Amino acid sequence: MSEAYKEITLGPEAIDYIKDRLAEGKTLAKFLLDRADLNKGKVTTFLPSNADLSKINNFSRGGVLTAPPPETHRHFTAPDGTKTVMVPVPDTSAELSATIQDFLKHGDARICLFESAVAKATDRFLSMPNAKDVRILTLQEDVYYLLQENDDREKIEKSFRYAKSHLILGVLAHPSDQDRVLPLDEDSLRKELTLDELKVLAEETEKIIVGAYDGEGYLIWSGR
Repeated sequence: MSEAYKEITLGPEAIDYIKDRLAEGKTLAKFLLDRADLNKGKVTTFLPSNADLSKINNFSRGGVLTAPPPETHRHFTAPDGTKTVMVPVPDTSAELSATIQDFLKHGDARICLFESAVAKATDRFLSMPNAKDVRILTLQEDVYYLLQENDDREKIEKSFRYAKSHLILGVLAHPSDQDRVLPLDEDSLRKELTLDELKVLAEETEKIIVGAYDGEGYLIWSGR
């Protein structure tokens, strides 16, 4: 983690928030919600040193990060003269990508898997040229985006952009030798999962990533 950021350990209310978000998810989220050790895990977040820590436990609201400077604002004037200003939403996605890469680079078939809250396996955009290098796992209509140990920041950030929506849910897992149905090779970028395979991945998840602060940040649950 860069010096500009600090890791903050959160209280039990953070676990309650993660449970609420998992309850809104799909199959992987439901398996995670069934984990017996969920209440025993540690939840952290990472925020820049100038973050408003008075809002640290208000997980569903933004305003934790400092607003971008005026020079980043975009001004528009409509044909009728109406003026609008678009202000970028600050977030910690770059730091999250670095955290994911740091986990993956330790090898041993470690993976990151993001569950899509909105995509369906039959969606045409998943077969478009722009998505040709994104690893896609499906379970019936559920869609998951897979990252592996040699993926660089560009690949991580692209896959995360596909996964990002109103509900962000990802896992960092280190499957045992006998449970390695993954990784995929570069010539096989799409795979249909079985229910048992996804259940095993949920059981062997070491960290759960959940979006928070209205898109500004993330909570990370650690169970090991």
